[in-house]
Amino acid sequence: MLGAADGAPWNGLDVTPRLEQGATLVRAELSAIKAVENDYRTYPAHTGADYEFIRPLADRYRRGTDAAGRPFSTLAIEFRCNLPFPFTHYDCELRILNRWAADGTARTDIYSTSDDFHWLAGRDVFLPVRDSAGARVAWLLVRHFGFDLDGVPDESKHRAEALRSSLGNLRRKAEAFAGAADDAALGDRALTDFAVLGARE
Repeated sequence: MLGAADGAPWNGLDVTPRLEQGATLVRAELSAIKAVENDYRTYPAHTGADYEFIRPLADRYRRGTDAAGRPFSTLAIEFRCNLPFPFTHYDCELRILNRWAADGTARTDIYSTSDDFHWLAGRDVFLPVRDSAGARVAWLLVRHFGFDLDGVPDESKHRAEALRSSLGNLRRKAEAFAGAADDAALGDRALTDFAVLGARE
């Protein structure tokens, strides 16, 4: 669970948000994962997706270094997704933080305070997988994710379906991607420095 220690903006809710958890093994560089994750031109073609539009917001991608010298980056995107009848669609402005935690793990935090949601939040944790010689051969991506749409009777199975779909699409795209910079050249910035692609608003 995400809570007060994380500075979560939904701490004032009358109910405790419940998150789904999933994990997938991604045989790709971290820079490749971040490259495909931030190519929003491709999202409407994702398996199971029903975007009316998705795009990064102009002038919201920023990079910096925290007090401990660890690189981080922030950005924001907006999207509209269609819903099955009798509902229409929902709009979301999603805020994203890529950072290295104090324990050395790579993390991506997301949240939204958009009017169509009571709450939406998630966290990705990237754990390196190494062979017997110590070489990194993959990343284990562990995701916590949840949401509660306003006026829509969503259930745990809907959140779990959204989590499985997003993880599966990301893994397939990252493993097929051949154009990302090498992690060794980027170092810690493999998590935070990437191109954000898509028509901006």
